[in-house]
Amino acid sequence: MKILKMGLKYALIYFFTALFVLLTTLVQINAATVDGNNDGIDDGVSYWSKGSVTRSDPIQLTPSLKLGYSFGLTTDTNNNYTANTSDDTMVKDSEVMGALNMYYSKMNVFLINPSNKYISSTFQGFSTSGTMNSRKQGVSMTSPDFLITKPGVYSKVQSDTMSVLGNKMTDKSYYFSKDSDGRYTYMIAGNFKRDNYNFVIELILRPSSTNRNLVQREMYVRNVSGSTQEFQVFFGEDTKLGLATNSAADAVPIQDLGDGHGIFIAAGDYKLSITNETEDGFQHYVALSRATNAPNWADRYDSDGNGDEKRKLNYGDKIIDSTDSAYSLSWDKTTLANNQVAHYSSTIGETQSPYSIMHANKSYKNETNNTGKNNINDKLKFTLNITNNGYNANWYYRQLVDKIPEGLQIDPNSIKKVFNNGTEIAMDPSDYDSSSRTLTVPVAQSLTDNQAEAVTFEANITADAIDNLDSSGNLKNTGQFYGTDQEVAGSTEETIDASVNIPVEKPSFSATFTKQLKNESSDSDFKNSTEGKKGDIIDYLISYKIDSGSKDYLQSGATIKDVIPAGLKVDESSVYVKGPKDTDYYYQGGTDENKGEQISTGMNAIEQGESVLIKFSATVTANSVGLITNTATVTGGTTSAGQPTGEMISNGADLNVKNINGFIQVPTLIDFGTTNFTGQSKTLQNTSTNGELIVSHPDTKPFNIYVSYDNNLNGLQDNNGNKLSEDGSNLLFIKQRNNSYENAGTWQPISSDGIPIRTASFQNTDNQENINLTDYVGVGDWQLKLPQNTNSGNYQGKITWTMVDDITS
Repeated sequence: MKILKMGLKYALIYFFTALFVLLTTLVQINAATVDGNNDGIDDGVSYWSKGSVTRSDPIQLTPSLKLGYSFGLTTDTNNNYTANTSDDTMVKDSEVMGALNMYYSKMNVFLINPSNKYISSTFQGFSTSGTMNSRKQGVSMTSPDFLITKPGVYSKVQSDTMSVLGNKMTDKSYYFSKDSDGRYTYMIAGNFKRDNYNFVIELILRPSSTNRNLVQREMYVRNVSGSTQEFQVFFGEDTKLGLATNSAADAVPIQDLGDGHGIFIAAGDYKLSITNETEDGFQHYVALSRATNAPNWADRYDSDGNGDEKRKLNYGDKIIDSTDSAYSLSWDKTTLANNQVAHYSSTIGETQSPYSIMHANKSYKNETNNTGKNNINDKLKFTLNITNNGYNANWYYRQLVDKIPEGLQIDPNSIKKVFNNGTEIAMDPSDYDSSSRTLTVPVAQSLTDNQAEAVTFEANITADAIDNLDSSGNLKNTGQFYGTDQEVAGSTEETIDASVNIPVEKPSFSATFTKQLKNESSDSDFKNSTEGKKGDIIDYLISYKIDSGSKDYLQSGATIKDVIPAGLKVDESSVYVKGPKDTDYYYQGGTDENKGEQISTGMNAIEQGESVLIKFSATVTANSVGLITNTATVTGGTTSAGQPTGEMISNGADLNVKNINGFIQVPTLIDFGTTNFTGQSKTLQNTSTNGELIVSHPDTKPFNIYVSYDNNLNGLQDNNGNKLSEDGSNLLFIKQRNNSYENAGTWQPISSDGIPIRTASFQNTDNQENINLTDYVGVGDWQLKLPQNTNSGNYQGKITWTMVDDITS
């Protein structure tokens, strides 16, 4: 009996074991691929189209050069580019071959040169094989792409054990999406399981939103492990820059981009740039020389995870010589709660000499507080920067246009530009048009490799910002950079956008602060801007009101002040104030001459719906044309909740002084740069124009602008008194246009008698307040011819501008 029971027991065990194996097999057969449209990840794409074979839709960089990117094969056996490879391996589980090689789903970024040749950025195995399957396996096969490790692991981060694809992303599905500009984004979604990690992952190749010459390589990680997970992300590539048959391109020095932004490799006619100037970009990077077939992709990081960025190298500094060029990127440790998503990104740009790779960005700094929160009345300093990351390149940066959103009050006197982090140059306040809320800065600067130009300005957050926030609580501000690739034949002007989001805290205290004006001789009502001439009387009205819906009110003790700008003289008998409890205005008294002409008064408590009004008159005393912007401030305020209000600033009341023909601004420097002189005559073109050429000509009579150069009075000479020319003839030239700055123009010598910058007269038929002619005198519009006997030195001289009415018209 005992034996029978024992036999029955074992029979049951065998039965259940067989059933368990059967159920496990069924789960594997029915495993579903990840649905990229419903994977719980917000990747910025509203809808993905599912694909069965890899797509390749290159970005047209120039009429003859393209930047390609794909997950899979894009070449034939002769190293020609082709989009029709029918590669369906991007959804296969990646296969690991040793500690280095890995097949399928690999990121592939490349150039397509004018001969339709494939110019790789990474090593491509079996690239000329006659077997299609071998070529599919060889795509970027020695590059692991993204890797996930335990935090702080730097000793053995290898492709076969730590890469996302190799160990182990499964259940893959492939998608693509086309944006409004016709550019494609590709994505592979899948499950990732290793040890305690259970993630949903998206791998993405996406064109940069700020630069047409860059592609973003991204990974989204959603934690579905059921508990918080800690991990670290790396990205590694084994580079090879050039044609597949060019073995030299696999062993070249790796250089730094400077400022901790990443690395670049230049080989022959090609340059590869890897940057972190993207959302959620890498914090650390190292250059590697792959010496084994089991490379450690965390090699050369220190024990704290710092890489070559810690060395604070400059652009072009060599990081390492390499026998087999490679690199690694890393992000700081991630602590990710269950069902939360993390994002990782880097940009890659590949270009050919002499093309430009322009990177634009817009940022701001809160100058009022450092709490990380932006409040009403805070002052922000904005920086719009653009850098040329090209190769033997030259990009003419013509102008910047920035539409300022409602909720920001720009200070037009704060507009500056700065070249290569050098000296700031103040721009004319009239570059900001308050009626259209548009800032237009004629930059006129040539940018070669790694050169940058920034435009900065200050703006206050005003109370109406709250009414103009997007659904995420942000003001969005976008700058547009206009320029032309000078070294590439047939290039036309392009526009590069850069945006910044400005989150604004909703306050419990809100007030409306306005300043308006009217010209007594021409206006019936107060408004934000008007015109005037010398001798006109301008009435001003300042209003500071606590909004009816404000939770808090303003306690007594604040001061309202108006500093009167040059060009205005206040009538002291006209200064009147009406307080929050007053039924009528009362005489305030004169201005304070000891502090510079200003009007100020203390304020009693102002409750919800109450206001303080100040009115006064001023006579225009300006002798020259230009914009006079006047703002008022409230300082020293405290709300009923005991919170300081900070400095509050009104809108700017703009008075445009007209009816005077004259120059508002002329260029301060025509810079011809530095050159190596060999004793042979040489012609230089200017590399920048500092300052603007702005004129006022209120009537519609034709006129022209002349420029002259007197060699005897202000001739170009060095510190030792050596002149470039004894008589100045055929020394300095300007590109004279016919009737538009877009004309090709002809080179004309500049003499002491002067020459018009345009053969056809100018005419203010559009009744423009100010006429900006900087495009006629920008980069490439001036020539300097050096004679054979020129001595080395720093030469400076002066030119003269003249406005002349055309009496022949």
